[in-house]
Amino acid sequence: MQIKRQQRIDAEYGITKSTQYYWEKHGLWPKRVKIGARAVGWIAEEISAVMKARATGADDAAIIALIVELTAGRQA
Repeated sequence: MQIKRQQRIDAEYGITKSTQYYWEKHGLWPKRVKIGARAVGWIAEEISAVMKARATGADDAAIIALIVELTAGRQA
């Protein structure tokens, strides 16, 4: 499992920090994971799946369902 920090997501996908946090608040972006005392990141596979869904035209409801499915797998 690879963790991506905000700066890398911004560089790779052009998604700013404020957009990531807005989407996360509204269930349109996976929840961040704590990787240190003052550091967070996102699971690369989850981000990739969400971006693929966005690129194929998935609506907000489909993206929310995808995120629920992806993050449910974290406990598995």
